[in-house]
Amino acid sequence: MKLRLTDKVLIFFILLMAILVQRPDYQMMNAMVSGLHPNWGLVPHLKSFIALFTNISYFLRGVYQEYHL
Repeated sequence: MKLRLTDKVLIFFILLMAILVQRPDYQMMNAMVSGLHPNWGLVPHLKSFIALFTNISYFLRGVYQEYHL
């Protein structure tokens, strides 16, 4: 199964987010749970992450289409 470029970028950013959020004292699980509640900290960062991924995927799609037409 061959992955598209956007799939590879999505996997990369998900892994990057998991590495950045992870802490040795299980704060990753706490951060993910706290992200479910709008008054806690992770939700704005998650929205920014999604916006960043969307912008990067549109940029890469444009670059790919320009060089592979």
